Amino acid sequence: MAQYDVFKNPGRNPAIPYVVDVQSPSLDGYHRRMVVPLVLRAALQDIHHPTLNPLFVIERKQCVLHPLEMVSVPASKLGEPLHSLSAHANTLMDAIDMLISQT
Repeated sequence: MAQYDVFKNPGRNPAIPYVVDVQSPSLDGYHRRMVVPLVLRAALQDIHHPTLNPLFVIERKQCVLHPLEMVSVPASKLGEPLHSLSAHANTLMDAIDMLISQT
């Protein structure tokens, strides 16, 4: 399991087919992972902040990062990674920085 790996959503919301692991590798010893939902673009009316909600294509599905719904889940619920967004690490961190930044 690696930071920026994409997994099938262990939840039941069909509008959120995937989650991306954003947890630092330095915390791999914990049995939980911080994940951000990847929401189907078609399920969202508008994207007001492209930095907060960047678009990715996963398995030919347009998905939008939704960091306002970030959650901790048991690592055992995630299964095998389907994809990696490590090439987009800066984009992912910019979204989280926008969410928690004081500026």
